[in-house]
Amino acid sequence: MTKDEGHIPLVVFTTLAVAGAGALTVPALSFGFADGMNDAVAVFGLVLLAAGLTISLLHLGRKDRAFFSARGLSPTRSPNQQTNPPSPISLEGLAGMATLVLGTVAVMGILPAWIQPHARVAVAIAAAGFLVTVGGVYHVKGQLTWTGASAVTPLTGGLAFGAILRSSVSAQPAASVVVFAVAIDAFTFLLRWRHVTAMGLEQPQGEGPWFERRHELLAARFLLVDGLPLFSLFAWPTPLAAVIAAAGLFVDRFGFYALAIQHTTEAEIGRVERLLDRNDPPCP
Repeated sequence: MTKDEGHIPLVVFTTLAVAGAGALTVPALSFGFADGMNDAVAVFGLVLLAAGLTISLLHLGRKDRAFFSARGLSPTRSPNQQTNPPSPISLEGLAGMATLVLGTVAVMGILPAWIQPHARVAVAIAAAGFLVTVGGVYHVKGQLTWTGASAVTPLTGGLAFGAILRSSVSAQPAASVVVFAVAIDAFTFLLRWRHVTAMGLEQPQGEGPWFERRHELLAARFLLVDGLPLFSLFAWPTPLAAVIAAAGLFVDRFGFYALAIQHTTEAEIGRVERLLDRNDPPCP
């Protein structure tokens, strides 16, 4: 982790938000399960999402920051008259609130019966969209390890957690949807692992003490989200699988910030100097 302790609320926010949205997505569509949206899993997801959004708002620090974040939903024009898209942070907040409102209405059971299936689909789409925006906020060129597959892991990790949670509390063996969700997340995360390792070879200095132990940190995330929960569901389906996966999401978000490599002028000079040293012939 960097010296900036402001990352700590972001780790907690993204962990809760990703877990909450993931918990809403799978049961909303009722993939492989008999019941629908009105159950404890969905309520639990709403609680997690609400807690994460609350921490996010507190992290803004001042009311004027929240106001400017909301203003970011409107497209702006640059001095050269080019239209800039809405702020990713503003889109994230809007998607999170939309998911929270739609999910609350769906679990309350106040909608007509013929609307309920459509409401479940709307919640699933909103939750998945929110997970996409979480990754989009940090997809910036200046942060070398935050691009590529790293921007997709909030979506795949959230979906994997939601499927694991649903199966674990139902005391059911891993259904096909669980295996599929975990497999997609595992594949995406392995791409992220490879990307972080490649950046480490080009920019070996990193930005914190955790970067020297990046393989241990990434391996822990892989095992906690994808390996151990799936094994637990096959061997003995209990809520323990969801607890392990939740810990994995925390490790995932912690590692996301701890393994950040920023593209700076000094880093680029160092990279070029290493290339020159590598290509220089040895002195006689």
